[in-house]
Amino acid sequence: MPMMKSNGDNMTIEDVAVEAKVSRSTVGRVIGNYGSVSENSRKRVQAAIEKLHYSPNAVAQSLRNRRTNTIAVVVGSVSNRFFSKVIGAIENEVANSGYSLLICSTNEDLKTEVRHLRSLLSRRVDAVILSSLQESIPPSELGLYNSEIPIIYIDSAIPNVCHDLIESANYEGTYEATEYLLSLGHRKIGVLMTSLFPTVRQRVEGYRGALAAHGMPCDEKLIVDQQPWMKNLGRQMLQELLVLNDEVTAILILNNNLCDDVLLGLRDLKKRIPDDISLMTWDDTAMNDLLGITTIAQFPELIGKTAAIQAIRRSQESNNSKQKEQNLYIRTLKTELRIRTSCKALQPKV
Repeated sequence: MPMMKSNGDNMTIEDVAVEAKVSRSTVGRVIGNYGSVSENSRKRVQAAIEKLHYSPNAVAQSLRNRRTNTIAVVVGSVSNRFFSKVIGAIENEVANSGYSLLICSTNEDLKTEVRHLRSLLSRRVDAVILSSLQESIPPSELGLYNSEIPIIYIDSAIPNVCHDLIESANYEGTYEATEYLLSLGHRKIGVLMTSLFPTVRQRVEGYRGALAAHGMPCDEKLIVDQQPWMKNLGRQMLQELLVLNDEVTAILILNNNLCDDVLLGLRDLKKRIPDDISLMTWDDTAMNDLLGITTIAQFPELIGKTAAIQAIRRSQESNNSKQKEQNLYIRTLKTELRIRTSCKALQPKV
C-alpha cells in the first residue's frame, strides 16, 4: 500500500506516480499534455492528482516549455486615473485567457523603469506592456528594450526600437481642442503641463500646430511646464500663469492629474468658470461630467484591452524576436472632444 504524506507536506510528482501506479515520466506527460499516454493511465494520474491535491511546480514547468503564462505591465503610477483604468482592462483580458498579471509602478523614474524591466525579463515573463519615459535608449540598456521577449508599448514608443504600440492621438486631440478655443474667440490660451511624459510633449505640439495653422505665433510665456511632481502643483502652476499673463482667457490642461488642483486654485482666486475664464482638460472623468468641464477624452479601457490582446498574441508566437518593422502592430486611437459648459465664446471687441 502506497505511503501517504501528511496533509502538511508538499506532494511531489513521485507521490502522484506511486498513487497512480505509473512511472514518473507518465505523470509528466499527463501534466504537460505532451507525448502518448493511454486513456486508462491518464485517468489514474488525474485521479491521483485530485486525491493528493497535487499542484504542479509552475517554475519547473516554465523551464521546460519556456513559458510562464505571465504578462507584466509597467506604468508611471498606478494611482493615475488613466493607468488604473488601463490596468483594469489588461487584468480582465489576461485573466480570461488564463494568464497571470504582474503590475509594476516606476513612480515616474527612469532608473526604476530600467530596474523593473531588467527584473521582469530575467523572470522570463511572456510579454511586457510598457508605458515608457525613455526618449532614447543608452547603449548600455539597448538589450533590455530590444529583448526577444515582446514589449507592447502604450502611450508612446521609443524611437528606433521595433515593438508594437497602442496609443491615443495626442497631437490631433490637442490640435482639435485648440482650434475649438480659437473658434470661440480665445487668443490668449494658457497651457499647463509637465513635459516629463512623452505623450504630453506630443500634446503641446498639437497646440503649437493649431496656432501656426491659423497664422498665430506661439507665446511661450503662456506655457507653464513643471518637471517635478509635487503636492499642489496645479495650483502653483495656475498662479504662475495668471500672475505673468493677466490677459489669459482660457486654460488648456495637458496632464489629467493637474485638473483637480487647478479647479481648487481657481476657487481660491475667485475665478468663475466660464464667466471669468474658460477651462479644458485632457481625460474625462465622472467629476468633469458633473462639473461641466469640456474634455479631450481618450479611451484607456480600449487601450488596455488592445494591449493585452496583442501581448498574448505575441507571447504565443513561435519566434518573438522577429518583431521587425514591417510586422509591427501600430494602433492610434482617436480622441473625442466632449464639449460641455466650461468654455464660453468671447464677445468680439468693438
